[in-house]
Amino acid sequence: MIKLILTDLDGTFLNSKGSFNQPRFTKVLSALTEKKIAFAAVTGKQTERVEELFGDLASEIWILGDSASRIKHDGHFVFESLIPNQTGLDMIKKLEKTQADQTIICEDACGQRFFRNRRRFCENNSL
Repeated sequence: MIKLILTDLDGTFLNSKGSFNQPRFTKVLSALTEKKIAFAAVTGKQTERVEELFGDLASEIWILGDSASRIKHDGHFVFESLIPNQTGLDMIKKLEKTQADQTIICEDACGQRFFRNRRRFCENNSL
């Protein structure tokens, strides 16, 4: 008996434009729910981006986002394995000592990327 369906997003569930047929998926999800089969989107994308993609349906599925370091269900995180800020800062220091041209990319919850002033941004925000 099937209890769970997991799918990658890019190149699997999503079309070449990065979207999916929401009306069709709504019907499929309803049928899965009736049969008590859970649906999970698994991706390296940020969890918040997956929620944007699925809209109102996001709270009805499992989201294994950020390369499964954050798992969300029913609108709540059930698991998070994040790097503590101090560990991230220590990593930056080591990388900067190792090679001056290393690039650290930090993203906020909105997916905005910060390349300049990377140390100041990371010291003042969660990694």
